[in-house]
Amino acid sequence: MTAGTAAALVAAGCSRMPVKAYDGPARPLGELSVLMGGASGDQMTAHSVVEFGSIDGVRRADGVYVASVLPGSHTVGVKQTLQFGAAKRIQYCSFEMQTAPGCLYTPIPPSLPPDALTGGGPKWEWSVELPVGIDCGGGSSYMLRVAARCGATEKLLDERVPR
Repeated sequence: MTAGTAAALVAAGCSRMPVKAYDGPARPLGELSVLMGGASGDQMTAHSVVEFGSIDGVRRADGVYVASVLPGSHTVGVKQTLQFGAAKRIQYCSFEMQTAPGCLYTPIPPSLPPDALTGGGPKWEWSVELPVGIDCGGGSSYMLRVAARCGATEKLLDERVPR
């Protein structure tokens, strides 16, 4: 793991190592890719919590905010809980992306569509470009947009390859 990736994990409040989300023996963090969710917002703004619901078709327990994977192609399912005061909305997104060793990947679910914000029904679903922040250390941070399928139903976490 690069110093930049380690610093990003500490800055995000991660006091523990990532959850191992790959088969086989443990590997040094520098040989792995790290996926990071987390929380943002405060009492005066919308509070967003992003956690990993599935990685490569395997469901993850609630509260997985940091996971390590082998470099390569991955299908990732995230759950975003967005709360502002008493209003609470949840969206699930599934997407596929390529990862590289020593890099930190932070998916940023898109803003909810108007139907979701007005409570227009639990069945909304849409195709979007989902931004993913990437930090590979040494000042090489950038943003990637990946095709994603987002919606109100948890079944999206089970998609192996998003539509």
